[in-house]
Amino acid sequence: MLSALQARKGIREATLVFIALSFVFVSMVFRILLIDESPFMRRYGLIIAFAVESFLLAVAVSRRISRMRIAKKRAETEADYDHLCGILNRRGWCKKSADLIEHHIKSGGVLCLIYIDLDDFKQINDNHGHAVGDQALCKVAHHLKAIVRSNDAIGRLGGDEFVVLAHFYTKAQVSPKVHFLKTELAKLFIDHNTEQLAIKASVGSAVFSDPPRNIDDLLKAGDAAMYHEKLKRKATPLTLVDL
Repeated sequence: MLSALQARKGIREATLVFIALSFVFVSMVFRILLIDESPFMRRYGLIIAFAVESFLLAVAVSRRISRMRIAKKRAETEADYDHLCGILNRRGWCKKSADLIEHHIKSGGVLCLIYIDLDDFKQINDNHGHAVGDQALCKVAHHLKAIVRSNDAIGRLGGDEFVVLAHFYTKAQVSPKVHFLKTELAKLFIDHNTEQLAIKASVGSAVFSDPPRNIDDLLKAGDAAMYHEKLKRKATPLTLVDL
């Protein structure tokens, strides 16, 4: 009765359990009522019923385990992504960066960490509201996804800080990519009411010929490069020509 109730409520696998139990129940009824009329059912009924029950329960358990695995994988994937911007969060970015470091160790070349911090982001939130601030963050994240390679690690560390870790086979490949990224970010703006709000960002880059010891070393070097870039921008505002 309980399995029938669960099946009626739409609980997955409950229908299979109900059918399996029903086979055993019907077999027991036939064994009692037809004890003299059906020697076959008296001798083999329960055996057949238990065999069918075991098969159906095995199918139900297998389906349940598969669904649990899928749910676990989905939960792990969701835990690695920033729900606002649709890119990796700090946890997911660290995991993918660890894979890139391993690739660097095996393949050689160089790693480049690009550290991005939005300038005057607090003013956007204070003057125009957090919804506009969220729009700016999403704009940056979407643009980063569009201009970097799919195997690069793109993430939002939190707040208005973004990072990109990329592997290159030669140092000569690094500067053009960083320059292109800076130039593209300098063009960003969002439409708000009747005006266009420029999205300004300080972009610092750190290049590693030798594999870094850990993720913290990557972030510290990138943060230092970004902070140096921010001081330069405050001292002498840059234009697209300067980038």
